[in-house]
Amino acid sequence: MSGLLRKCLCGVFAAAAIVAVLSGPTRAGVAQSQRAQIAIALLINVTGVGRAPVPAPAVPVVANVALRAKGSAPSVDSVAGNSTLVAQQTQSAVKVEAEVSPNPAATLLYSNNAAVVMNGNAGTTISQSCAYQVTVHSNIISWTLRDGLSGNPTSSSTSFPGPDVAHNDYQATPKPTSSPFIVYPSAWANVVTASNVQTYCVDLSVTIPLSTPTGAYSTNAVYTLYW
Repeated sequence: MSGLLRKCLCGVFAAAAIVAVLSGPTRAGVAQSQRAQIAIALLINVTGVGRAPVPAPAVPVVANVALRAKGSAPSVDSVAGNSTLVAQQTQSAVKVEAEVSPNPAATLLYSNNAAVVMNGNAGTTISQSCAYQVTVHSNIISWTLRDGLSGNPTSSSTSFPGPDVAHNDYQATPKPTSSPFIVYPSAWANVVTASNVQTYCVDLSVTIPLSTPTGAYSTNAVYTLYW
């Protein structure tokens, strides 16, 4: 594994208890509770127009945020304790907008890839097919999976809009169109309501604004499981 990818890895979480939600996704009129949550680190290396990348020293960023996991929205779920999201160390400092609650056993919800690195020029759209997979491993007859970004892709001094990052979640055949990610603290979106064990492939596409300066832009794609 490359040094950059190791620095990009996110998902080192302190143990914390997940508490019942105030009111979340519903199943037959009954509020669902958050059961597990994971984050996939997204690192987008951008070359600005007319400028070459200038590497900077890696800067570790640790954020302690008492998240009302708006994986969520106000009153969808909450996390007890002081769980900690350790953001990836990239070429630049990273601002972390949301904390991800721990999933220490990684048995209910997991991914085959902890970090995705994409490279592109400002003013272009870049894509990666099946950048990662998300698996729900449960015998529950009805569960809901939600997703969103922890914050806008951010470098040391600037960012670009999170909805410029789009995803296409599918099992066998990609959907006709991709959907922009919703960014915390807005209510994250339902990916699917299903049952039992399911695995979804996630295609990523990023439309990098023309005015984006050269830099390493980082965020986290967060997936939350409820039933």
